[in-house]
Amino acid sequence: MSPPYPWQTEQWRGLWKLRSTQRMPHAVLIRGICGMGVSEFARALAASLLCAGPNGEGEPCGQCKSCVLFSSGNHPEYYRITPEAKSAVIKIDQVRAVPDFVGMRNLFGPFKVVVIDPADAMNRNAANSLLKVLEEPPPQSVILLVTEKSHRLPATVTSRCRRVDFLASPQAQGRAWLRMRVPDAEVELLLEMADNGPLKALELWEAGEHNKSLAILDSFQALVGGLADPVAVAQEWSRGDPDFISGSLFKLFADLAVLKHAQGARKIATAGEESRLRAISEQLRTRDLFAAYDRLLRCKKLLNSDRNISAHNVFEELTINWCGLLPP
Repeated sequence: MSPPYPWQTEQWRGLWKLRSTQRMPHAVLIRGICGMGVSEFARALAASLLCAGPNGEGEPCGQCKSCVLFSSGNHPEYYRITPEAKSAVIKIDQVRAVPDFVGMRNLFGPFKVVVIDPADAMNRNAANSLLKVLEEPPPQSVILLVTEKSHRLPATVTSRCRRVDFLASPQAQGRAWLRMRVPDAEVELLLEMADNGPLKALELWEAGEHNKSLAILDSFQALVGGLADPVAVAQEWSRGDPDFISGSLFKLFADLAVLKHAQGARKIATAGEESRLRAISEQLRTRDLFAAYDRLLRCKKLLNSDRNISAHNVFEELTINWCGLLPP
């Protein structure tokens, strides 16, 4: 079976070899950068594990009772845990149900499958509850932990899992896949914006995020030139995806550093805007550039922390500090 996406073939074959030789690990940590399709991979793997008669490449038969139940979303041996409605957190009560679920007798296939997605949404109590299951893994069960932010998971949990990584897209496969879906001229910029995550790149294209990235550059240029209200800019940025906003700003600073200090021709991420970025970099003092970058790093750490911090407050502190950064 081909996995959901072409850049996942190696990982799929590795897990299928373990499964077909009766060495399937009891817990698998499926981790990757945004846009690599880790959730889709986990679902396809769950379907294969639950099927009563997959073929030699792991493809579910699609006809057995187990496959029919899985396709309908009613498989009694498949348990998917996600944050509850109106919550960004997976709570302990959701994870406490896992031991009872995996402890029941199998009725259809050889495995019970639990998918926790995103696993990094577990609060501390939920992660500790899961740890007890991982320390004494029940037979004939597989727990799939799915995450794009594995740094948020406790080491005690990750150390008990087999890791399957999608941390960088093979560029040829990602580009070929993306070129079938977006204009060829946009592929490179979209992949730069998406940190080489093809699915994220497609999402950015469909949502018109390319234009939003340029709008962030517009706001930044006005801000450092003292021509924009920092509170208004912070409000504008806080209405967007904080990861996308901060990621766009990191790329912007990388471009400014390249244009200010790199020798010879160097590629920049914000294609088509080199002249504008060069003008900013020439006016920006080196010490101010790196001080502003340090503040952006602290901003990113706050946004990624477990603390319930308002993105608006974080961006407002940033924009106030950056306002009028260019010398008059």
